[in-house]
Amino acid sequence: MPPAARVLLISSSVVYGSGYLDHAAAEIAALLGPAERVAFVPFALRDREGYARKARERFARIERSLESVHDRPDRRGAIETADVIFVGGGNTFRLLASSTGMGSSRRFGPASAPGCRTSVRAPGPSWPARR
Repeated sequence: MPPAARVLLISSSVVYGSGYLDHAAAEIAALLGPAERVAFVPFALRDREGYARKARERFARIERSLESVHDRPDRRGAIETADVIFVGGGNTFRLLASSTGMGSSRRFGPASAPGCRTSVRAPGPSWPARR
């Protein structure tokens, strides 16, 4: 039987007095395990470059490589080949509207594939990405 899906939902990226994802760094590292390549989906915010830079810097501190799918001409390929998918939160409408047409909508949703590793950060209700 395949291993159970693993999902980490984080309701806020910053806790008062700490930096971006600092309060969840240990949980994120534990979820990632030996996985090194993280595909970041930054479409919930308008400033994708800034959002990707912030996420890339944070993941580098836990020794993981993060690639923002908005930087890749083949966004679907970036998601399909990643060890882990990290979906950044913000404006869910913007996220869904921007993700439409990427050809990877089957990779997202409340259902998770066996053995997936997932991390989602959102300020409110959201949905997990799957890998």
